Amino acid sequence: MTEIVVAGLSFHTAPLAVRERAAVAESEARNLLRYLVGHSGLLEAAVVSTCNRTEFYLVSPSAELTGEVVPRLVRYLDPAGAGGLADHLGARRGAEAVRHIFRVASGLDSMVLGEAQILGQVKAAHRLAREAGTLDARLDFVMRRAVSVAKRVRTETGIGRSTGSVTELALEHARDALGGLEGRGILLVGAGKMSAAAARQLAAHGARLTITSRTGESAEALAREVDGEAAHDGIVAAVGEDIDLVICSTSSSRPVLTAADVARVQRSRGGRPLCIVDIAVPRDVEPAAAEVPGVSLVDL
Repeated sequence: MTEIVVAGLSFHTAPLAVRERAAVAESEARNLLRYLVGHSGLLEAAVVSTCNRTEFYLVSPSAELTGEVVPRLVRYLDPAGAGGLADHLGARRGAEAVRHIFRVASGLDSMVLGEAQILGQVKAAHRLAREAGTLDARLDFVMRRAVSVAKRVRTETGIGRSTGSVTELALEHARDALGGLEGRGILLVGAGKMSAAAARQLAAHGARLTITSRTGESAEALAREVDGEAAHDGIVAAVGEDIDLVICSTSSSRPVLTAADVARVQRSRGGRPLCIVDIAVPRDVEPAAAEVPGVSLVDL
């Protein structure tokens, strides 16, 4: 019997070290969705991959194939079996799966209850599946309905009005660690949506912003928007003595700052205290960087 299936993991079921191994970059998502529909026998597929969850919204033609969904995803995402995904991936089916999609879109299943960012991420997943050609009437209806339900939940309950996003929580931590943001030198590593949201809030609090990214053009554009500076000589070179805080949010599949990089930075700064906030999944900063003297590292 044809049924809706949700398969994946989230912060409820898996630690960050496992979630980052399951993360699906947008550049990979189309091929993965086409694989699921074209080679695995599934009828429809979409994927929501954020810092706190990687979930696949699927339509399966039979109970037998539904039972194969999780093992197939494990083999695809963790072919060597080294990431421990098999112990953390789970599945929901039928009405339970549909309710879960509605809860996710509404922010009711988020780490920050009612966060607004997840609705945009669900919309983006819906759009990407449509572009990949892996969306048909049934999943399209469920995802559209999820967006409508989410809007109604926010309107009628007021959820989300007083809660923030993961980015806002990161900034709150930085504000507490630094004793305020005004006049502080802050380096943003990455110029995507999360970095842009952080940059606008930091600029509003009077921080001095430096931005670096893999493609210098995006850093330049964001720097112009927030009256900051773009750095073009690499991350390590950008962390000068005037930098108090580094916020990392790239889509890199491997760390952009190693423990050795951070140690080198601290030697050049004479050990001056440095706060690093890593809101990327997979992580942008090696966890061992927290052991470098003078460094405070916070990740998800």
